[in-house]
Amino acid sequence: AGARSRFFLPRHHPARASSPPPTPPPHWREVLDAIRTAREHRTASVDDFHDFLLGLRDAPDPHFQALVATLLSVQCRDSVALVAMRRLQFALGGAATLAAVRSVDLAAVEDAVSCCNYKRTKARYVKE
Repeated sequence: AGARSRFFLPRHHPARASSPPPTPPPHWREVLDAIRTAREHRTASVDDFHDFLLGLRDAPDPHFQALVATLLSVQCRDSVALVAMRRLQFALGGAATLAAVRSVDLAAVEDAVSCCNYKRTKARYVKE
């Protein structure tokens, strides 16, 4: 319990001071450089999803929209969750704000997220 429980303590907590900082794994820099080189000209669906989330900064009700997008991505490919979120935004007039979600019925939300796994449950959670 000693070493594991320190992980959850604040950075400058006295109980954390007793252990030295962890040493990085050998060759970590080479591995990181290899990953960066391999992904240099490729993107993954998770990259598109993260770009979408970052793009919400200037959107109305960005935290709620990010929460909804994240909820839709559970047990679902990121590309599918992104399609579902965009369909939901379109169905709600351009943004999946709390007010917009409250203004429509459950069937409209369920229809918009119908491409996701567990669409009924996710629609219900979005409405709640």
